[in-house]
Amino acid sequence: MVEQNCVYADLDDKDIQANTLHLLLETKANTLLNDKSESVNGIIAYARCLEPGSSYQGCSIGRVAVAKKARGNGLAKLLMLEAISICKQHWPDETIQIGAQVYLQKFYAQLGFIPFSQPYDEDGIMHIDMQLQTKS
Repeated sequence: MVEQNCVYADLDDKDIQANTLHLLLETKANTLLNDKSESVNGIIAYARCLEPGSSYQGCSIGRVAVAKKARGNGLAKLLMLEAISICKQHWPDETIQIGAQVYLQKFYAQLGFIPFSQPYDEDGIMHIDMQLQTKS
């Protein structure tokens, strides 16, 4: 992501794979999202769902991003809940796995994700692999 100085990793061959699912949250007509009186227009949040074996053994959610002006409104949680739902629909028997930035570990834990790796450096940003069991 440009904001995190990881521009070269933004696009990869996974974006164009047939079974990659892209989630986009878009606003219309200069929507006001918060009390800062800042309007936003266009795509304000994004995530992608990858089929099992693309990044991890299970299916995965990645590239989760919310535009700076749109943050603080619960959109990341809304986006993740929708991404989890989509993964469960398309790959019902698979564990959902993510490479979370360490500072967001608590956020993902609140959604039910648990760590399954030690923290590691990816492009100068500390990450940890986490997973959500979807089988009952």
